[in-house]
Amino acid sequence: MKKILVIDDDPLIGKMLVVKLEQEAATRAVPVSVSRALDGREGLDEIYRNPPDFIILDIMMPRLSGLEVL
Repeated sequence: MKKILVIDDDPLIGKMLVVKLEQEAATRAVPVSVSRALDGREGLDEIYRNPPDFIILDIMMPRLSGLEVL
């Protein structure tokens, strides 16, 4: 199973991305696990805890920007 991590501080955009990714995976019968972090610090913690295969990363976020995470 592939793991995708969405790191975005905007609750609507983050939720939309998660839902769309899960829908696409289901349509294509691809086993995917999509998780979400609300800022850069939370995202880094998740990366170290459970390394994803792919990350969608917002640049402008509180606590730790996307560029700092990168």
